[in-house]
Amino acid sequence: MIVHSYAPDNFFHLRSDYRLKQPLSFETVKNAMIYPAMADNNVVDFPNFYAHLHQYGFVLDESGHYVLAAANHRQPLYSRSQNTVSDIPSNIDKRSGRAIYLGCYIRHWGHFLIEGISRWWLLLNEEAYRDCDLCYLIYGQQRDYMDQLAGLFGLDKSRLKRIEKPTVYDEIIIPEASSEQAHFWSEEYQKTIQKISSTIKAVPNDKIYLSRMKFGDRLLGEKAIEQTLRRNGWKIIYPEKLSIKKQIAVIKGAGEIACVSGTTAHNLIFSRQGSKCAIFERGGIKPNEVQMPLNEMNDLDISCVKASYFPLPTSSGDGPFLIGITPWMRKWLDDNKIRYKPQDCQLYKKFFSAYLRLWLQLYQKKDRIAALLFDNPGITKDQLTAIAAKVEQKIQYLSSKIYTDKHIKDKDLVCPKRFCLIRKVKKGNERFIMFCGFCICHYTKS
Repeated sequence: MIVHSYAPDNFFHLRSDYRLKQPLSFETVKNAMIYPAMADNNVVDFPNFYAHLHQYGFVLDESGHYVLAAANHRQPLYSRSQNTVSDIPSNIDKRSGRAIYLGCYIRHWGHFLIEGISRWWLLLNEEAYRDCDLCYLIYGQQRDYMDQLAGLFGLDKSRLKRIEKPTVYDEIIIPEASSEQAHFWSEEYQKTIQKISSTIKAVPNDKIYLSRMKFGDRLLGEKAIEQTLRRNGWKIIYPEKLSIKKQIAVIKGAGEIACVSGTTAHNLIFSRQGSKCAIFERGGIKPNEVQMPLNEMNDLDISCVKASYFPLPTSSGDGPFLIGITPWMRKWLDDNKIRYKPQDCQLYKKFFSAYLRLWLQLYQKKDRIAALLFDNPGITKDQLTAIAAKVEQKIQYLSSKIYTDKHIKDKDLVCPKRFCLIRKVKKGNERFIMFCGFCICHYTKS
């Protein structure tokens, strides 16, 4: 893997090797139970166990002990619990025969791609397990992409069994996870990805940009980046508008790929080995560490570019994120001979205000505060309270300024459509209502 860093010193902390060296194994448990309690948010609550394993449902042996090999964990192995479940329910579904436990599917494309399919590797040797049910849990709702990806891998839909209540099999086979986010990838995980994409014909493109503009999340400022690349001949792709098969075909056939960090960048695992890629980091304090093993697995020629403004701490998935053509981004554009307009490098005051309001609104919620502190262990609650007070002062200062239409040069840039930009036309007049955090501001243009 070749890495080009466009960021302050020590922004990217890269390990030299994420590959798991030892071969994977599987565990066979007699009279085991798949217990979906947390997967469906129902009766059982094990907060301490949940905090350690970050799992939604589990497998128990016939003595009621957790089978640690089945944990859907996001931390190193030493954090696993040795607890026992004593209150086994009476409404158990008992099934004869063997089953393979495929883990818990999380209703999130990025997590499903890294964690959800990580146990499929055992079925690369399909002949040995043709008599087994293929069992799984789901955290949240089942999504179409889960079935699409399973079909591309070759899983027999008739054998797939979603477990929705405690279920016992004569024998459950539990494959070890072949990847763990931010920690490792394995040869088995790489082969799983290769099998999924092997039957898909690549769609050739010289340079593509995987945009989040139509995704609808808390990412502000991407429009300037997208427009700049479009003017320079890059093809703009909106992954969520394509089928999984078409997404893989486009990424597989691209000569060069650029995207914003996060779930979109995880799709690079379907790119060709050694592809030239650029990831625009949206985090203000640290990059998305989950991406690093995936880049290494495909041996990418990767440019990591700090595209974020203002280092307010956030949880890794919640944001909000404010990005644009930062000085680091300009350096990457210059090195790649990509022309840009000076006005594209401006940061609009109104845009910055929307970012601050979204941040303050989000991190008044207890669960989001907990997520932020978990993702940023160097920050205390007192420090977060002090940061929030400063953000509120800045918002009040910005709100005291009077803005008129002539100060707003790009209405979409000020408030993207995914933040509820509502356009109404009545008697020749346009009225825009823009939701940006706490306030709703509107104006009329003749």
